[in-house]
Amino acid sequence: MANRDFDNSFSEEEILKKAKGADVESLMKKLSPQQRETLQGILSDPQKTQQILANPKIQSLIRKLRNNE
Repeated sequence: MANRDFDNSFSEEEILKKAKGADVESLMKKLSPQQRETLQGILSDPQKTQQILANPKIQSLIRKLRNNE
């Protein structure tokens, strides 16, 4: 799956900080055009989105975001 393109793009801390600040747009701007296209393709496909959300690393990140609301 193409999500490996994102593995080293951002630290977990940077993602958490920007997501908590609702600064997702700045995260998107830091992606290459190819990465943005891949992410938009994943988010527009419910099956791919479910596969990503089933990833234990993503679940951990979501828990951290929810715990610090």
